Amino acid sequence: MNLICKKCFLKADIVSDRFHVQQLANDAVQKLRIEYRWATIDDENERIAKEKEEAKKLDANKPDTTVKAKEINQNKQA
Repeated sequence: MNLICKKCFLKADIVSDRFHVQQLANDAVQKLRIEYRWATIDDENERIAKEKEEAKKLDANKPDTTVKAKEINQNKQA
């Protein structure tokens, strides 16, 4: 692209304006912000999934207390 510009516009000077420089910087920051946000969301989803698996394991190992509670209530009423 630069070669074409130099051949077609021999006396042209390359300039940069403040608006386009700021736009490029903002676009770069926005891209990084979005990548960081998705990485954070993925980490949180993984943590939630692990906690659900651990909760299922604990529930599977936990004795059934509902039957015992019913028996206690029946004994109290009798």
